[in-house]
Amino acid sequence: MKNDVSGRSRKKRQQKTGRGSVDIMEKQGKRKKRTKQEGQDNQEKQGITGNLAGQGKAEMQEMQPMQLTGEIREMQAGEADELGNLNKTNEADVSNAAEEQERANRPEAGTGKKKARTPEQLIARYRKRFRITLSVLIVFAALTGVFFYFNYDYLAFKIFLTSSYIYTETLDDLYKKYLDIDTKGWYYNDFDNFVIAATTERIRAERGDRYTYLYTPAGLERSHQLDKEEAALSEITFPDDKTVYLKLTNFTKYTLEFMNENQEKLKSRPNIIIDLRGNRGGDIDIMVDISGMFLPRKSVVAVDRFRWYEHVYRSNKDQPLKYEKIIILQDENTASASENMIAALSENLDNVELIGTKTFGKGIGQFTLPLRRGYAVKATILKWLTPTGRNIQGVGIEPDIEYTGDDIIQYALSRIS
Repeated sequence: MKNDVSGRSRKKRQQKTGRGSVDIMEKQGKRKKRTKQEGQDNQEKQGITGNLAGQGKAEMQEMQPMQLTGEIREMQAGEADELGNLNKTNEADVSNAAEEQERANRPEAGTGKKKARTPEQLIARYRKRFRITLSVLIVFAALTGVFFYFNYDYLAFKIFLTSSYIYTETLDDLYKKYLDIDTKGWYYNDFDNFVIAATTERIRAERGDRYTYLYTPAGLERSHQLDKEEAALSEITFPDDKTVYLKLTNFTKYTLEFMNENQEKLKSRPNIIIDLRGNRGGDIDIMVDISGMFLPRKSVVAVDRFRWYEHVYRSNKDQPLKYEKIIILQDENTASASENMIAALSENLDNVELIGTKTFGKGIGQFTLPLRRGYAVKATILKWLTPTGRNIQGVGIEPDIEYTGDDIIQYALSRIS
């Protein structure tokens, strides 16, 4: 009995065990199916995704060369544009630099100043200036040495006498005589002027040349004042309705101003009487300017003969003062530049008549050289010739009509009428 029960129990267990195994196997099968189905689904999804990815990759691979080619072309075009712009910029920079350089070398309008130079240009400029300055200094030093060499004797004598001579009373008297000054023992400062005064005095004594002498400061100032006062005596009057009367007392800058200021008065009559009686002369350049007013342009006014050359003076005006008849009055005190004017007009024009007496006859000329501290030395340095080549020194100019009467102006008017 027990065996049967045991057997039944085992069968039941075995049946239960068999059923459990079947259930387990069924469950495992279902799981496998689900897993397989899920795997198939995943594979399909992956396949679809792969296909899509493949298609996208293929498309990308197909599009990438095209895109790259376009980008390269765009980059190349951009680079070409940049190169073109760069070349244009470089050309503009070169052009601007050239213009700036040209402007730098040109003075600025209205200022006369140049723009700043480069350091190299400044260095070259300073070197050039240095060489020029050095050359000038060398030449100056050489000339100074030559000067001292040739003037050593005089300079040594000057220093020796003014510093060592014991008879100072003699020096005081000589300085007072020739220079009209009291040196108070300082002989060196005025020694040169003392020597000039003593030398020119000796020249006058030897040759009778009274026109070579030393001006002291006071004497030179007095001479200028006399010239101005004398020029103020020049005058213009109208003796009748056909004649203008012109009195010239000297030839200075004041006389030239007088002539320029009265041009219209002088042009108002067809005839003129020029009175040069007592006119001792003056500046030859002033005489040439005044004479040129009566002469055609380029007419010879005078010829100055120096030791080494000759100088010809010519009229530089177009004869602003033209007359039907010119009468010049002259006497024994008509000298130098006034005689030159008489010769210039009478030898260049055919309507000039000279009335009076023979002139002084001074055919030489002097030059006044300014010195230090107001002194000046005047010396005869030339002989002058008339336009036809005559020298009147010591001879004078004869009148066309000799007349000594006090009514000489009325006589001249009668010659015109």
